[in-house]
Order: sequence, then C-alpha cells, then structure tokens
Amino acid sequence: MGNIYYILQKEANGLGHAIECDRQFIGHEPFAVFLDDDIVQLETPCLKQFINGFKKYNSSLVGVHKVPDEAVSKYGIVAPKGMKLGKNVIEADSIVDKPSFDEAPSNYAIIGHKSSIF
Repeated sequence: MGNIYYILQKEANGLGHAIECDRQFIGHEPFAVFLDDDIVQLETPCLKQFINGFKKYNSSLVGVHKVPDEAVSKYGIVAPKGMKLGKNVIEADSIVDKPSFDEAPSNYAIIGHKSSIF
C-alpha cells in the first residue's frame, strides 16, 4: 500500500508548480495526482486503469476526455501523435494549455505523471 499525501498549493501557479511542491514526497517513485475538480466515476476506477497502464507501458499517463469545441479553451488539450497503442490509449506529442479553438490540436482535455517529469 502506498502513502497518501494532501498538499495545499499556497498560490494558484498551475499544475506543474503544484506537482513540484510534492517533489520531496515523490522522490523517484511513480505517483498519481488527484485534482479536486476532477471527479470521474467509471466501472473500472481511474486509479486502477492508471496503475494497469503504467505497468503495461512503463510511461507517464494522462487521463483525457473529449470536450465540445467551445470548451477547449478551458482545459489543457492533448496533441496526439496519431498512434493508437491500445484500446482507449493514444500516444501524445504535447499538451497545449487552454488553447483557443483555432489553436487546439484535438478535443482531448487532460484529467490528470511518472516522477521523470521533473
């Protein structure tokens, strides 16, 4: 069983900064980030899907969901590489933070990283 830490970010400086605040707890271990504005109910829980995906691909994973065109500017949007790796798994090229509709590379908005992102 892993450890669970709750960290309150003192200033809203983005997700990257929030994860950096947790670095001392993460070390070189795989970790999951739960955001208080992401609530997802699925038949197979999200964390279980992430753990299974990490074991299979040994890579950072980001949960995404498809959003309407008019909503892309509210989310980080994934730019897919076009390669489908498995059922419901695509390889991402990059993530664009809250792009305009015209600049959005897709409609896949991020929901939720391997410690190597540091």
